Amino acid sequence: MSEVFAAHDVRLSENLKTVFTGLPDSRKPRQKWRGFFVFAARDKSNYLQRVRHTEQENIDSLVNRQMNDTLKKGSLASCLMGFVCGGVLYAMTLAGLVKGIDVPILWTIIGGAYSGAVWLLARARRIQSRSTWFVMLGFCTLPTSIYVIAWFMLPSGTATYITGPPGYLYFFLIVLTGFAFDFRLSLVAGIFSAIQYSVAAHLAVESLALVKHPDALLLQDLTQESFYHFKSLMMAMTGMTIGIVSRHVRNLIEDSLEKQRETLMVSRLFGQFVSNEVKDKILLSAGHVSAGEKKTVAILFCDIRGFTSFSEKVAPEHVVEYLNEYLDAMVRAINAAGGTIDKFIGDAIMAVFGGVMPVENACDAALAAALLMRAALNELNARRSAAGLSEIRNGIGLHYGEVVQGAIGSAERKDFTVIGDAVNSASRIEGLCKELKTDLVFSDSIYRAASSAVQARCRRIGEAQVKGREQPLALWTIDA
Repeated sequence: MSEVFAAHDVRLSENLKTVFTGLPDSRKPRQKWRGFFVFAARDKSNYLQRVRHTEQENIDSLVNRQMNDTLKKGSLASCLMGFVCGGVLYAMTLAGLVKGIDVPILWTIIGGAYSGAVWLLARARRIQSRSTWFVMLGFCTLPTSIYVIAWFMLPSGTATYITGPPGYLYFFLIVLTGFAFDFRLSLVAGIFSAIQYSVAAHLAVESLALVKHPDALLLQDLTQESFYHFKSLMMAMTGMTIGIVSRHVRNLIEDSLEKQRETLMVSRLFGQFVSNEVKDKILLSAGHVSAGEKKTVAILFCDIRGFTSFSEKVAPEHVVEYLNEYLDAMVRAINAAGGTIDKFIGDAIMAVFGGVMPVENACDAALAAALLMRAALNELNARRSAAGLSEIRNGIGLHYGEVVQGAIGSAERKDFTVIGDAVNSASRIEGLCKELKTDLVFSDSIYRAASSAVQARCRRIGEAQVKGREQPLALWTIDA
């Protein structure tokens, strides 16, 4: 039998082989299906809690969390580097290798101490919204601290370090503000740094005027105050540029989170009312499902015998429990054969094979589903009999033909379904089960499109005039 299913998808082929070579004694459900008709109170409560949690997960909380994580790691490294560099410089002074570096030593210690304080705040996740401004602008004052110390301690004041590395550190710290994804913060940091550097440069002009050098251009670069103010302007422009980029990235993240949130909410709610295949098709197409497309598919209809009289005698909650138990078994059988649940109509099930989810042979898959449903119902009835409950009987009808598949309905509400004469014929064929005293009836179109191995198991049971058809339909079954 394996050669019949060699071309099939692995999962479906294994299921079909199982059906046509003998069903196992038991098929345990992996998960209890809750049913289409009612929300259980506990499930509804859990669902609402998950939705609220998703709504609270906004961009601000995400940025704050990531900012604390980044600063926790970065400030720890900066703290260690500050104290280590200060220690190394101090050791070099003691060894007589360098002289007059007391100001850089003090500066590195101040930077290390400030970074350590930020690390403690970030570790406790205390850096939130406004405090982010104080922390980031505080970092932007670290280069200024060496100019302040030099102004009070050194003969040449701020001129001593105005051309050195501290001036370039401003740019690095301005870029760092971009991780807060706050345009105003980056802009203010750029302007704030520019003002600090401009003041330091202005205070250094008098000392810089004393510098002498034979190269006129080099001397001009060192002593001309406007050149230093141009560097300040570059700092302000850097802040604005980083702010624009960070705002753009923030907008992208917000859009991504919003789409993810919408998809999650739609998936959780929508997935309870349609099959997974239909849900995935709609979500992947961003909700833009085609107005209609023609498909040649196998249609399965199934309903319970005597359900109306049963429901009139039993309490509503028992009816729902009864239906859920039955539908659970039937849906798992249909899914196992590669079918897609189109809709539930009371106690009836409509399924499609070869529509949304393609299969190698739709008719083989539909017949496999019917046999799996028969076996699943026998197992269910065995359990019900053991519990002293009445057995469930159903009828299954199959037809193969062309349908129109698409989102059908009003502007406010649509169903993704299939329509056409093949659907009507399948429903009417299912209605013949009771008259023909069998639980499975399918049309000649199913038989002719099935594989030869499956045809060998089929038995013709006659013809019947089906409403809407000019010619009688040849009908078939597969015996239990």
